[in-house]
Amino acid sequence: MAHLALYREYRPQRFSDVVGQEHITRTLRNALVQGRLHHAYLLSGPRGTGKTTVARILAKAVNCLAPQDGEPCNECEACRRITSGEALDLIEIDAASNRGIDEIRDLRDKVNFAPVELKYKVYIIDEVHMLTEPAFNALLKTLEEPPSHVLFVLATTEKQKLPITILSRCQAFDYRRLSVDEIVGRLREVCAAQGLRASPEALTAIARQADGGMRDALSLLDQVMAYAAEGEITLDMTLAVLGSAPLDQFLALDGHLIEGDVGAALLWLDEMVRAGKDLRQLVRDYLAHLRDLLLVKLEAGAAVLGLPPEALEQMRARAEPFTERQLIGAIRLLGQAETELRLSPSPRLLVEVALIRLTGLFTGGAEEDRAEERAPARAAAQASAPAPAPARRRRQDEAGAARAEEPSGGGGPATPTPPAAGASDAAPVGSGVERVVEAWGQVLEFVRTSRTSTYRLLSTSARIGGLRGKMLYLVASSQVFAQLLRRREDKATIEKALEQAGLGELQVEILSPEEAETKLAGLNPASDPGEQSAREAEPEPAAEGDSPLMERLRSIFPPDLIHEHDEEGS
Repeated sequence: MAHLALYREYRPQRFSDVVGQEHITRTLRNALVQGRLHHAYLLSGPRGTGKTTVARILAKAVNCLAPQDGEPCNECEACRRITSGEALDLIEIDAASNRGIDEIRDLRDKVNFAPVELKYKVYIIDEVHMLTEPAFNALLKTLEEPPSHVLFVLATTEKQKLPITILSRCQAFDYRRLSVDEIVGRLREVCAAQGLRASPEALTAIARQADGGMRDALSLLDQVMAYAAEGEITLDMTLAVLGSAPLDQFLALDGHLIEGDVGAALLWLDEMVRAGKDLRQLVRDYLAHLRDLLLVKLEAGAAVLGLPPEALEQMRARAEPFTERQLIGAIRLLGQAETELRLSPSPRLLVEVALIRLTGLFTGGAEEDRAEERAPARAAAQASAPAPAPARRRRQDEAGAARAEEPSGGGGPATPTPPAAGASDAAPVGSGVERVVEAWGQVLEFVRTSRTSTYRLLSTSARIGGLRGKMLYLVASSQVFAQLLRRREDKATIEKALEQAGLGELQVEILSPEEAETKLAGLNPASDPGEQSAREAEPEPAAEGDSPLMERLRSIFPPDLIHEHDEEGS
């Protein structure tokens, strides 16, 4: 005999057997006891939460020959025929494949015929939102005033797609997703009935993967039971069937990311791929893990996780170094990557880039949060200080905001504000760099409106290094951030923002701290700001006999970069 799927074998046959939807089952039972049966019901909610099951129980209850407190007896002829699917007066229609006006016209013609064997003719229309607009119009009048022997039960996962005219003619019930504890309790009952032992961790993993749907949970349990060899279900075999990674693997990845160890994070991904993990499933599981960390961080949200006490303590310890903003940003970043994975020709590359960006987020976000917390004090200090001197205004932190300045006249200095993450005390250098510094806040704003990820990197992990001719040097706080900002889309975004800020002639080069020591060495400003300004204002005298080309070159580049060689025949 063919195996019967668990979700069919253990389908509830009474209202009291339905898990987690008491607000619906109790209302229907009371309506049956009080004789207040409505002619049309609408059951809406997530898939696998019991909509069709309740519709069939309702069909049995209204036709049962010996109902008991609103429950079907499941023993009379009517109950048995409905349970076995043999009742002619229970008509189930799949609106996804019978969605046209012709099918609804056929239903409207047959609805007036009396039941063949039962008291009520019950129509269950599943996924009713799939009907076409003409089909809805054809159903409308019949749904509003059906014959007294007809009961309509409509089921849908997308209630918002139904016309208001249909909604107004039905008594609507909204299903909810089941909690992890409710699903685990039902799975434990099924395992006991099947003579299987299952660890609580394994059942919890199945319940969390089911995402609130009992049918999905039973289907997953069916798979794991087929995998189990000796009548015992463990967490390891459950994760193997689900294609998920264990908690300790995600905790290890957390450590790599928050330590800024990009290489270890990429090796972790390689290990997962070699173990046969599906990349999309891996990203979804890590998204769920980040969500768990966020709820644990919020403390009050930890109660909804349904994790075993030991796992919950591990999550609390791991969540400690993170900030809420970091976790929210990581969830957004990874959620975007999960969406892009569906169409990406190079899914592994996409996940690797996501891990690199997560590393930057986790290593730079904490300082950004602290800088934002200090923003009110910084604004007050700046408001109370006189206008800063031009030379001092050139000093700039990596977030693009000017630091608090000393007053030019008498009085005490303004309260200094610590720099943001990765900022350096080195002032931008090079002839003409002051105009870039003055416009930098505007540049950052243009970047923010154009590309948020670039803005986060630029404002927290880079500073203005110097200007040489038309080349603007930006210094990243580390080699990793330099590599990220060198990406084509990030560099193009920065140059576009410069153009919008009136600096369109400039090109951008991203330097690591090590590269900056070499490239910016020849751009150190003079010790006396007045002397430096005078020297910059005075044009460099042209050498005797210079060609127009050499004169042009000398007007663009500093003298130490131009070396003229006489070669025979040149």
